[in-house]
Amino acid sequence: MQETFRSALCPIDGVGSVLEGLKIPHCVASSSALDRVSLSLSLTGLARTSATGSIPRRWWTAASLRPISSLYAAERMQADPARTS
Repeated sequence: MQETFRSALCPIDGVGSVLEGLKIPHCVASSSALDRVSLSLSLTGLARTSATGSIPRRWWTAASLRPISSLYAAERMQADPARTS
């Protein structure tokens, strides 16, 4: 899979400028493995606008209709999960 990422992955036009121009706290949450997210951000040039980290074990089995990564990110950003997307 990494070979495909390395040869074909590219950012959506303008997304880097949007992320750099945001004046509010923001983050990106993903349920992908940390090494895949880090590689993706690096290959697309978006690593400079993002921080990566892993989800603590207590979130791995949380029962929720929303992705666990989104709930964890909301907690870390001190945001109401209902107001995130």
